This record gives sequence, C-alpha cells and structure tokens, in this order.
Amino acid sequence: MNNLGEKMTQVSVYNAIKNEQTGYYEHSEAEEPIIVRLDVNGEDEIEVPDGWFIEIHEPTHISLTAN
Repeated sequence: MNNLGEKMTQVSVYNAIKNEQTGYYEHSEAEEPIIVRLDVNGEDEIEVPDGWFIEIHEPTHISLTAN
C-alpha cells in the first residue's frame, strides 16, 4: 500500500463480530487490530487475515495492491 496523499494517514485491519442486538459489526476485543501509519509518499506491506476488515481513515489517498 502506498500513501499518495499530502498528509500522513492510517489504515487499520481488524477482526469484527456482529452485534446481534444492533446488527452492526464491532471490533473484536479478542484480537488486537493491525495498525499501519503511512508518512507522505510512505509505503508498507500488510497481510489481511481471512474474514478481517480494512478501515481507511480520512483524509486519505492511498493505493492498495493485492498480492
């Protein structure tokens, strides 16, 4: 993933569980999220486990590439 924006940005990868009362997905407290902070023009690799979600924080302009 590459940060193409003009500001530092953050991407979080987390496991989520469905709250049966609200119907919304919430962060699982059983597993720590993976947090990646990217400087301007920064680049990093991240592995997203099966069933986990990617949360991209605003403002951002990133490029994601699947391997």
